[in-house]
This record gives sequence, structure tokens and C-alpha cells, in this order.
Amino acid sequence: MEIKTIRGKLALLTLNGDVFDFSVRAIAAYLKSRNFSVSIIHCLSAENKLSFSGDSRLSEKQLMILKKHCEGMSAVGISILTTQYFNLAKQINNYLKKELEIPIVWGGIPILCSADFFLEVADYVCMGEGEVCMEEFLQNITNETPVENTRGIAYKSKDGNIVYNNTIPLLDINSLPIPYFDPENHYFLREDIVSLKDNMDLLYHPARSKGYRIFTIKGCPYKCAYCSNNRLSAVMGTQTLRKRNIDLIINELKAAKELISGLSKVLFKEDDFFSRKENELEELASKFQKEIGLTIKMNSTPSNIKRKNLDILKKYNISTEWIVLGLQAPSVRVNKEIYRRYFKRDEFIEKIHLLADRNILTYIDTISANPYETYDDKIEAVEFYIDLSEKLKDIKDSHRLVRIANHTLLFFPGTDLYDRALKDGVINELYIDQVLLKRRVHRYITDFDLDALILAMFRISLKSKNRSYIKFMKNMPLLKFINSKIIRIIIKIVYFVYCKIVYSGKY
Repeated sequence: MEIKTIRGKLALLTLNGDVFDFSVRAIAAYLKSRNFSVSIIHCLSAENKLSFSGDSRLSEKQLMILKKHCEGMSAVGISILTTQYFNLAKQINNYLKKELEIPIVWGGIPILCSADFFLEVADYVCMGEGEVCMEEFLQNITNETPVENTRGIAYKSKDGNIVYNNTIPLLDINSLPIPYFDPENHYFLREDIVSLKDNMDLLYHPARSKGYRIFTIKGCPYKCAYCSNNRLSAVMGTQTLRKRNIDLIINELKAAKELISGLSKVLFKEDDFFSRKENELEELASKFQKEIGLTIKMNSTPSNIKRKNLDILKKYNISTEWIVLGLQAPSVRVNKEIYRRYFKRDEFIEKIHLLADRNILTYIDTISANPYETYDDKIEAVEFYIDLSEKLKDIKDSHRLVRIANHTLLFFPGTDLYDRALKDGVINELYIDQVLLKRRVHRYITDFDLDALILAMFRISLKSKNRSYIKFMKNMPLLKFINSKIIRIIIKIVYFVYCKIVYSGKY
């Protein structure tokens, strides 16, 4: 029997409670295949819950536990999902740096967008996909050669300038190992540090309730101004969709079914499930139904919601619980000039009707609180929802089949929209500390604005089959009156009560 020599040890920290965190699992799987020892640790705030607040911190006890776990490691990696985790990452970085003489490297899409911001704290950041980068980083440590030689990292030189090493070419995702769960080396840091092996419910509960999450296509067909994908293309070179082989998808899902008894759903987390070619979708549907046979959920784009694609799923009796479509704004101008998104108004309405007619629940992603929107854009939004209500009038229970997921527009460093907003004076240099690090994109009851009211009227119109509610909003003087400060406060109170009753307090 061959004995494999461990080449180095890595503690890979992620700052969210998502046990499916794809980036760290992919890096861990790759490094393990190269004979490195890797621990994944979810570092939750002292409140033991996921938090996007800039004030989130680990307790002193948690820091001490983390330090003990990291003792003897060759390096520590900190994965940043969004910029809102910056202060928590900073606290962990500074504590471990003070207590342990271990190199620490940060990674994540926000860092690709704005390395200079994170290098104010981090010594090293990964400027691409982390698999090969971390392998070289660890290899340099074990060989006692400078980690500054690692491809794909950035760091500050002694004179304070930022050095960007050569990038690592995009990987063939079909050559990478499947990110199977490793319960013995997958941890959650709460009151104490607990492995999945000791508490498999940390995996079982989210998998059974929301579905097993799988990420099978890298890349996005869009390059929206508010999103990091356009910056990712600039850093990594031409960004094309990279699709995982169908057999690898099936193998991962078969392993998931064996590991998680009672699994009933699979959530495909790629940006566009239907970006597959027709023959690829046919092969996936055929093998999925034969060997997996679970309900699926997915994201897609309106242009790829086609009858032939839906017919393939129907042909193989694949049940679809819901599909998420990104609308963002019903205004043609806002999509084209502000967000730089492909948007055809009538096509979008047609695709929503197509899904509802097949009894498929659709979540429509929207963005509110956009300072670039005008009252004319609001009127256009009202007209869009009037036409959508009209289109759905023949659909029974359309209010249950069409739902809105509303988000607040935030400006993330490194994106084109952030740069534009800074140049236009919409935000200033204090925006990151004063706004971005203190809130999240999901909206709550207190986030009342005209968008929230328009969406509420749309919901009521759908449920009542009476479009007069949303038509009532098609009045410019009325919108301006509602948006006045005193009226906004009054309606905010009424809206709060409405949401409490109808949505159990969750917007």
C-alpha cells in the first residue's frame, strides 16, 4: 500500500454559514488530490448567525479556538464572499497574524475587483481561481522559497507599491476533482468548533429543506455594470462559460443521495441553467431522471426560457419547483444605460406567462433604491407591471406562481457602476465604511420607497385579479406626492403593518 506524504496544511476560512460554499470546497478538493491537508472552517459571528453587518465580530473565545485549530498549519486562507465581510475578515486576519507566524492569503471575487482595498489589511491576495494559486503558495512555504514567487497573487512591496504576479490560466473544470464533502475536515466555529462528522445536521438540514446545491457552469452570459463578472473578465482574460461534464454532475449528485437520506431537491446554482446546448440539456435530463430523479430548482435568463428547453424537462418527467429570472428594472433605459443588461420588455412578459402556464413558480429578481432612476422610469415600471398583470389574468393562482425578490442597489468597489457613481458624486470615498459595510442587499420592511409600493400594488393586483390597484400608480403627480417626506413616513407605517400581516414580517 502506497503511503502518501502530506505536502503541507491549510486552514481555509469562510465567513458565511453556507455549508455548500463552492469556492472553498473546490479548492480543498483540488489540494487534497495533490496530497495537501485542508480544513474548511465556517467562522460565524459571535451571535452564531450569518451577518452582513460591518460590526460583526468573533468573540474572544472564538478567536482563541480558531487560533488553536490553526496552530501547525502551513498557511491560512480567508475567503471573502462579499465586501460586507471585510471587517470580520480583518479581525480574524489581525488576530492570527499577531498570535501565529503563519502566512495568510485572502481570496474571493470582491478581491479580484478591488485588490488595493483589501491589501490595506491583507499581506497577500489571490487574483484568480484559487486551486493552482494555493498549491504554489503552499509549495513555496514547504520548499522554503519566497511565497512572493507564487503566480496569481498580489501583495505590497516594501516600498508600498502593489505587485501583481502573472495570472494563472483558467482551469478546465472537467479536470478538477469533484468537491465531495469531507465531514471529518469540515468545521463550523460557533460557541465551539464542531465538525460535520460530529453534527451532520449542519449539512442534512439545509440540504433537505432547500435542496442540495451544485455549481456546474462557471461564467455568466451578462456583464452587468453593477456586477463583478465584467471585472472578472478583465482580470482573467476572455470569460467564457465553462460547463462541467454531465457524468461528473451525475456522480456528485449520486454521492449526495447516498450521503443525505431523504434528499428531495437539487438546486443548480449557475447563472443560467438553460445556457446548455439542446443536446447537452437532453443528455443531462435523461441521465438525471434515470439516476437521480429529484425535483430541481434553477436560475436562468429570459432569452433561454424556450418551449423546447421546457419540453425536454417535461419529456423526462423532471419536476421544476422554481426558476429565478433577473429583471432588475422594468425600464429599458435603466437596463441599457445604467445596468448594461440585455432586456426586451415584451419577451420578459411572455416568458413569465410561459412558466406560469406550465405551473412553474418564478421568482423575479429586482433592484430598488437606484439613485439614477427618474420618475419617468417609475412610470415605465408601473406600465410594465400593468401589462404583466394583464398577461397573467388567465392563469389560476398567478399570485402564487409569480413572486418578487427585491434587493437594494449597492455599489461594490471595482465594478463599473461603483466607478461611475463615485465620478458622478452619487457616492463618496466614505461610502464603503458608512454604507456598504453596514447593510445587505436584501430588503426589509423598513426599506420603504416607491419601488416597494409599486411592487405591493402589483402583488395585490395579481391576487385580486383587479388591475386597478397597480393602474392607480400610473400617475406622475401621485408618485411625486407619495415620495414627499411626510407622506412617505405615513405610508411606511401602513406598509409595515401590511407586510407583518401578509408576509410574516419578511419583505
